[in-house]
Amino acid sequence: MEVLAARCAVRKTSRHDNGVADPGTLRASMKDAASVMDFFAAQAHAHRNTRVLIGLFALAVLVIAALTNLALILAASLIDPVGFFGFGVFNWEKLVYVTVFVTAVICAGSLVRIVSLRRGGAAVAESLAGRLVVHGQTDLSRRRLLNVVEEMSIASGIPVPQVYVIPDDAINAFAAGYEPGDAVVAVTQGALDQLGRAELQGVVAHEFSHIVNGDMRLNMHMIGLLYGIYMLSVVGRTIVGGGETRRTSRVSGGYFILGAMLFIIGSLGQLLGGLIKAALGRQREFLADASAAQFTRNPRGIADALKRIGGHPLGARVEDPRSVEVSHAFFAESIGLSYLKSKLLATHPPLGERIKRLDPAWNGEFLLNVSQQEPEGATMLAPAMPLSAESTRSAGSTGSSRPSTPEPDVLASIGQAGDLGQTRSLIAGLPRMLAQGVHDPYLARSVIYLLLLDEEAGIRGLQLAELRASDQDAAQAMVPLLASLPILPGSKLMLIEMAIPALRQLTPRQYDQFRAAIDALIRANRNISMSEWSLQRLVTASLGPMFGQRRHRQPHRTIEGCRDECAMLLSMLVFSGRQHRLSREQAFDAGRKVLSVEMSLVPAQALSLAALDEAVSRLAELKPLRKPRLLKACVATIVADGAVTPVESMLIRSVAAVLDCPMPPIVANPAD
Repeated sequence: MEVLAARCAVRKTSRHDNGVADPGTLRASMKDAASVMDFFAAQAHAHRNTRVLIGLFALAVLVIAALTNLALILAASLIDPVGFFGFGVFNWEKLVYVTVFVTAVICAGSLVRIVSLRRGGAAVAESLAGRLVVHGQTDLSRRRLLNVVEEMSIASGIPVPQVYVIPDDAINAFAAGYEPGDAVVAVTQGALDQLGRAELQGVVAHEFSHIVNGDMRLNMHMIGLLYGIYMLSVVGRTIVGGGETRRTSRVSGGYFILGAMLFIIGSLGQLLGGLIKAALGRQREFLADASAAQFTRNPRGIADALKRIGGHPLGARVEDPRSVEVSHAFFAESIGLSYLKSKLLATHPPLGERIKRLDPAWNGEFLLNVSQQEPEGATMLAPAMPLSAESTRSAGSTGSSRPSTPEPDVLASIGQAGDLGQTRSLIAGLPRMLAQGVHDPYLARSVIYLLLLDEEAGIRGLQLAELRASDQDAAQAMVPLLASLPILPGSKLMLIEMAIPALRQLTPRQYDQFRAAIDALIRANRNISMSEWSLQRLVTASLGPMFGQRRHRQPHRTIEGCRDECAMLLSMLVFSGRQHRLSREQAFDAGRKVLSVEMSLVPAQALSLAALDEAVSRLAELKPLRKPRLLKACVATIVADGAVTPVESMLIRSVAAVLDCPMPPIVANPAD
């Protein structure tokens, strides 16, 4: 149903004679597509798919165990036909032992692979010889790739991932990682050489949709679990190799047959793994294509990228044999398949079918020549959705506590990308020294420290003293950056997000020092500052997974079971800024009514950053379909007075980040 709706939404895009989508029709179709690609429904679907994957894995293990038992019975009859050593006589007890052994081998193989992937997406990219791309390189294609990824990240509210280039001439890409904080986007060298900016933007947007929709985590689980299924073929190959050197006796012949059968069973396991990948992979690609068109407002970009793959001699086929286990995560089919195998094992739909859904007027011809590079800003974009004071004002002139109108728009923006053109302009408007500093691991820390400095000279002096005691080198490097003060509130969030890739290159010791320095700067202020707390939570949520600080979640909590945490969060939102035309109790009541839970405003003296940390961490364990009501209550609390301050805008983004709900930038509009 999701795929059919996405198909209908994209087919509604009409085109002028010159092949460019009509802007009015395009925006209408993107609005329809947005309803299809509901973020929370996609997350719930990803959770269901994970359970399906575990069920299919268990079934595959049972099938393999049964086949292994049959193989051992046959091999035992050849090794010891009279049962003198007890091998030729099989009973239920031996069947149980064999089943336990096979299950242990498969699970051990899966566990080993999962542990090897604990670093997240970086481990997958580096296993394919991927090289990290950093700012400052002279290669124009790599700089363009970094710019595209950065723009897409900021516009969609996702932490900027690290970027890798795979040394392969095919046109392909993938996103990998357990969560956005440890995600990477990897692109082949062929994609850099063959794709124009709009086409590359479409490919990157496709991979971002996998991050947003929860597919990336499922892909990582699939890599780990299916690796164990392949282990029996490795064991069988080892036994066959040993048996070939001593094939003079019946016993060695029996071992050879045993190894051959295990190899065959392992190959059948690979077939089962391929069927599992195909079952869970194909339909997600249609949704990711539609999401990419929604993100970029330009279906032609991703359609032309697919056409470029069809016209390229190597297509999307990656030569590295290790790409087989990652094949389901790629942008297009990365392994060569025969006609029969493509019907059974293909993890991606045929290119032609994907192109037709994006470009119904396609004439069936692929693009053969290298695309010309488009100038910056050539991609057609729809306007951003600002959150204006007028649109957030309550119906009553006295400041009613009734939730105001923007909540549906804000919730609809979660999991979607904002205006990429506007994002590009905002990045260009940042102070040059800061915009360059966030891309350097050494200076990025200093930029973050700079954002935490208080405007009052006395408090700032205390903070600088604490910083010199915590991180002397970064404090010294920050001196020339002080000329950039004061920093516009709307620029702080963008600078934080742009600094994330550089900060991921810190060593664990440097990261611990970095976190300790942030804590010291916040303590020196001696006041509850929502701006400081928001910065701290954004940084830790984005960097924690890269440094082993994974969140162990039990997504079974209900809103009613977290009433105390909800009261703490809404109270902090109320006290985060000055209320206009209504009391704090009225603002709190606006959020409480949305939650429909009895609770009271927490007094200011009972509020603390530690309590807020604990509250949002527990609220992050809500199931995806229970999070919209919480976010709607947060927005209702903030906009109850008809105004959105920069601090409130940053705070709601931080809360959304902790809840793993990527939210595009909200334009703050303080009251007059």
